[in-house]
Amino acid sequence: MSEYKKDVRNYKFSDAKMLVMAKIIIKCFQNDIADFTSFDSNLNISLIDDLSLKIQEVEEAPLNKQLRDRLSQKTNLVNQQMDKCRNIIQYSKYFIERAFPPHTSKLNEFGYNDYITSKYSTPKMMLFMQVFHVMLLKYKDNLLAAGYSQKLIDEVHITKEKLIVLSNDQQVFKKHKGYLTNVRRQAMNKVWEIILHISKAGKIIFENDYGKYSQYVIYKTKSKSKILQKDLDNNVARK
Repeated sequence: MSEYKKDVRNYKFSDAKMLVMAKIIIKCFQNDIADFTSFDSNLNISLIDDLSLKIQEVEEAPLNKQLRDRLSQKTNLVNQQMDKCRNIIQYSKYFIERAFPPHTSKLNEFGYNDYITSKYSTPKMMLFMQVFHVMLLKYKDNLLAAGYSQKLIDEVHITKEKLIVLSNDQQVFKKHKGYLTNVRRQAMNKVWEIILHISKAGKIIFENDYGKYSQYVIYKTKSKSKILQKDLDNNVARK
């Protein structure tokens, strides 16, 4: 079974810069379509449509920053619900101690000896709240006699269930975020692959036309530009 590998950029600049370059290349390619098709029949108008569609799909896909913001919002909701859990646990402690003096062993039965390790761990807090609610139901009569309420017992269950829902939503989105990021990167790499192909052909077609040649140069090297310009200048001088 092959190990899953995260896709990486096949280009050396930002996504935004690559897309700008792609659009420029498309425009140049469109203007020179006859030369390209004459050179290679596969380099025709349908390639422009295909490339434009791929760029549109990429631009409509959510950016990684947007995905991070959405994940941050979901994480904040989980943290807020964790606060509610901690508050209701601490509030309930007063009535448990009142219902069962001396109270140390009974507090442990309610799970308070595990509270320190659970208070900042969402999975552990979900388990704590589950046990806590069971114990509230078990000793409901004692707690109600001590001033606790059925409404609070119900609230513990509701708070726990909401934490589970929010945490699951957060974890599912984390995995989906990775998937969406990978899909977008694959699409970007596909655009880049086509752009490289057009660039390669363009530099062959316009080998002796510096102006046209430069339109299809992606990774600029001073040496190539200088040599080509020097050859053109020499040709002009000889004429």
